[in-house]
Amino acid sequence: MARRGSGYRTAVLCSALLHGGLLYLLISGWHPEFHRRELAQPSYIEATLLQVERPAPQPAKSAPAKSEPPKPTPPAPEPPKPEPLKPEPPKPEPPKPEPPKPKPAADDTAAKQAEQVAPEKAAQQKLAQETAVKEKMALQKAAQEKAAAEKTAKEKAAKEQEKAAKEKLAKEKAAREKAEQEARAQREQQQAAQQAAEQAQAAAQQSVSTYGDYVRDRIAGNWSRPPSARRDMQVELQIRIVPTGQVMGVVVTRSSGDPAFDQSAVSAVERAGRFDRLQELARKDPLLFEQYFRKFTLVFRPEDLRL
Repeated sequence: MARRGSGYRTAVLCSALLHGGLLYLLISGWHPEFHRRELAQPSYIEATLLQVERPAPQPAKSAPAKSEPPKPTPPAPEPPKPEPLKPEPPKPEPPKPEPPKPKPAADDTAAKQAEQVAPEKAAQQKLAQETAVKEKMALQKAAQEKAAAEKTAKEKAAKEQEKAAKEKLAKEKAAREKAEQEARAQREQQQAAQQAAEQAQAAAQQSVSTYGDYVRDRIAGNWSRPPSARRDMQVELQIRIVPTGQVMGVVVTRSSGDPAFDQSAVSAVERAGRFDRLQELARKDPLLFEQYFRKFTLVFRPEDLRL
C-alpha cells in the first residue's frame, strides 16, 4: 500500500511539472517552428513513339516423317430410321371450384350481429346527416335573420337620423323666423317709440314754445322801459314758478351792464305775479311743467319789445 501511494504522488508531481512548463512556454510567447518541406519538381522529357516492324518468322525445318502403315477404311453408317409419332399428351382439365366450407358458429353470430347493427348504423348516419343539414340551415336562417335585423336597424337608425336632422332644421328655421319676427317687432316697436317720442318731443316743444310765448307776452305787458334802454341790451333771468302758476322768485343770472334795465326786467316778472295757463299745464302735463317751467331761464331783449 505504501508503494502504491508513493507512485501516485510521483505521477501527480510529474504531471504538475509538465503542465507548469507548458504554461510557462505559452506565456513567454514560445511557438514551435515548422519547416516547410520542399518537394522536388519532376522534369519532363518530350519523346516520340516509333513503330518498329518485326521480321516474319521462318518456318522451322521439320525432320522427315516416318512412313506409317495404312489404316483400314471404316464401314459406311446406316441411314437413320424414322421415329414413330408420339401421341399428344391430354390437356389438363380446369380445376373445379371447391365447395364452400362450413363456417364456424362464431362467424355466423358475428355476421348476424353485423347485419343487425348495419341498419342502426345507417339510420344513425342518416340522422346525423339530417341533423347536420338542419343545423346548417338553422345557422343560415339565423345569419339571414341577423343580417335582416341589422339592415332593418340601420334603416331605422338612418330614418331616425334623417327625421332628427329634419326636425333640427325645422327648429332652427322656426327659431330664425321667430328671432326675425321678434327683431322686426322690436324694430317696429323702437321705431314706433321713437316716432312717439319724436311726436311727443315735437308736441312738447310746441307746448313749450306756446307757453314760453305766453310767459314772454305777460312779462312784456308788465315791463316799463327805462330811459337807458337800448336795442343791443339783454338780460338773462332765472324764474321759479310753482304748479299753481305763482312766481316764487326771479334773479339775474347775466346782467346787461345797465342796472336800471336789469331791474326793469325783474320788476316786470314780479308784476306779472301769476301765470294761470302754467297752472293748467301743471294739471294736464306735470312732467312737462316740471321739466320746462318749474325753474327756467328767460333772455329778455328790447328787440322783442320792438323798441
